[in-house]
Amino acid sequence: MRHTWLVLKSPATQLMQYIENYTEVEPMAYQERAMKHYAGQITNFSTEVKFSKKGQDIGKSIDGVVAKLITRSEEAKASIADICKRREIDPKEVIEAGSDEVAVSSYSMKAETNLGRSTSNTLIRELQEDLTHLRRYGMMVESYRQDIENLQRIQKNIEPSREFDLSFDELTNFGF
Repeated sequence: MRHTWLVLKSPATQLMQYIENYTEVEPMAYQERAMKHYAGQITNFSTEVKFSKKGQDIGKSIDGVVAKLITRSEEAKASIADICKRREIDPKEVIEAGSDEVAVSSYSMKAETNLGRSTSNTLIRELQEDLTHLRRYGMMVESYRQDIENLQRIQKNIEPSREFDLSFDELTNFGF
């Protein structure tokens, strides 16, 4: 039998419990892929169509996709820096944390400590929102970094003179 005790918790403790239970955040890159996948299921016009492209064309096209991902990553890092400046957290710590829950808890605790003891509900809510955004942006940076690495790996190892048959999804992912 489980007993429930009335325990008075500080706002900071309540905040940490809320953050530990909050799992809704996903990186935007993942959300974009999920939407594209969903849209592909609705308009399934590209099932059997293949497109021939030379390796050098694919390599050139990947340059544009990588540039876009780098821009998005830099925008996410700038957002992280803005929030970190306000919350007195090291932006490198947030970026390195990515989706690592232990590291996320570490910078969350620092932000909570900086908040102080006498806090209003508004300040707690603002901190919760900032931590949610930091987590999301950190995961986005991690996702963009992985996408960039994968594309650069393809670009580095593709044979420039060889013809490749690409599906519609591959064609769009390579920026054609």
